[in-house]
Amino acid sequence: MLTAALLLAMRQEPSALDKAVAESTLALKNTPNIACSYKMNGTSNGSGNQAAHFEFWRSAKKERIEITFNGEKMMKLIANDTVRIMLFPKDKVYAEVGEPEAPEEGKEEPMEPNTLNFSFSEDMSLKLRSNPPFKVLEDKTETRDGVQIRVLQIEATKESGTGTVKGVAEFDAQKKYFIGAKLEMTGDHPGTMEIVRDKIEFGAPDAALFVIDPKEYEGFKKVSQPEGSR
Repeated sequence: MLTAALLLAMRQEPSALDKAVAESTLALKNTPNIACSYKMNGTSNGSGNQAAHFEFWRSAKKERIEITFNGEKMMKLIANDTVRIMLFPKDKVYAEVGEPEAPEEGKEEPMEPNTLNFSFSEDMSLKLRSNPPFKVLEDKTETRDGVQIRVLQIEATKESGTGTVKGVAEFDAQKKYFIGAKLEMTGDHPGTMEIVRDKIEFGAPDAALFVIDPKEYEGFKKVSQPEGSR
């Protein structure tokens, strides 16, 4: 019992950022008819520029997700009333997959020290975490074009104190959707990373988006679990 009490005492409560990220993912998943996309750009000393595009469509239980990295299609997921299929064009593999399991509240995969996870997962769950964790320096609401925007100023410092990640993350204050975030890294690997929403539309998308054309994965190898989803 003493061990359990110590573990509970050491467990870190979700920050305002953690809660906003979780709320944004839930808001997206609970919207029955939507089309949205996000652009990601990053610069890093020695790695050059990197660009990704995350696109998402939903009509009731039908979904389509496409992820592009540096102009190359990396992943497609198409789900309709009969099948849920994931394609990895670069590896030329595909798999029929089930519904993603909902993560346990407050339970996140461990991260290596001095690392950053800033992206979308294959089910369009937003990831914005670091180790050491981000500290929320400011949490305020602004009004832009009649829309209330929640603005979080965040910062994380390496355990060695030799570098930081700092920036701003923005969310729709009322509807909870993620709008965008920009981070600046200093220290051994300086650079910037930014994700910006470039489209959000409400209403049922074109039904053709959820039709699975066998030509899309012609010549692909069927696997039980694609490498990219492990």
